[in-house]
Order: sequence, then C-alpha cells, then structure tokens
Amino acid sequence: MTQAANSDAAHHSKYQTRVVAAATLPEDVIAAMAGLYLGNFDGSSEAIFREDLAEKDEAILLYKADELAGFTTLKVLEFDWHNSLARAVYSGDTIVAPRHWGQQALAFAWIARIGEIKRQAPALPLFWFLLVKGHRTFKYLSAFGKSFFPHWAEHRADLKE
Repeated sequence: MTQAANSDAAHHSKYQTRVVAAATLPEDVIAAMAGLYLGNFDGSSEAIFREDLAEKDEAILLYKADELAGFTTLKVLEFDWHNSLARAVYSGDTIVAPRHWGQQALAFAWIARIGEIKRQAPALPLFWFLLVKGHRTFKYLSAFGKSFFPHWAEHRADLKE
C-alpha cells in the first residue's frame, strides 16, 4: 500500500456507523441529528425534521469518536408491482458535516444495509426511491443501481422542445 493509500485507509477507519430503528433513537441523538441537518439545510425547521424522522424505519448514524458526523434515514415500502409484491427503499434525509466530506463509511454502511434488506426477501424486486438534490448524490445512482431514471445517456425527445 502506498503512503497516500495508507493515510486514506487510516482516515476512514476512524469512522463508525450504527443502524438504529428510528423509533428507538434517544432524544440526545435526535437533537444532534436535527442540529446537523438544520445547520446545513435552509428552509426547514426542527418540527419538520422530527415529523419526517418519525415516518422513517431506520437511521444509519456516522460517528467520528463521540461526534455525530452524519446520518441517513430510510423507510422500506412494500407495494404491488405488475401483480406481484415488490419492495422499495426510500432514502430520507442524508447529511454529512462538511469537515467529514470525503469519507465513504456512511455509503458503505448504507449499501451493507440495503444488502441485508434484499437478503430478507431475495425473491422480491427491490427498488431505490431517491430524491436527489445535487450532482454528488446523483452519481451514487450509477454506483449502486443496475438501472435508473432519469439517466444522462437516455434520449428524450420531449426535453428538446
């Protein structure tokens, strides 16, 4: 391993992640999540954040030592698709404090959790419903999905008009 790669590996190893049922999150963790969220997004409120969190099934928490460095939330939905049962994972709020950008521990924890969800019902199709607010998040679609829409290579005549 090169010195740069070794340094990068050491940087990422300082992060820990935990998957927690949203309904069991302690008040101090919810307050820290809300603070991180509201400190980085405009146009929301703590009440809106808490309402949204109450609708989610789980949170994946990212820590560096005792500091909450980021989190993502998710909800698993089951629905009828072409006369069969299917599942979708809805990605909720995701935020990483800017000083922790570049770590990939949260992304790896997320993909591991999605793998666990798929293993719970391997015969069911699994979709990812993601609301994308920026180009960095949009890039994850090609890393984590076999196909996705909208896709930058797809030609749509109605977009030219």
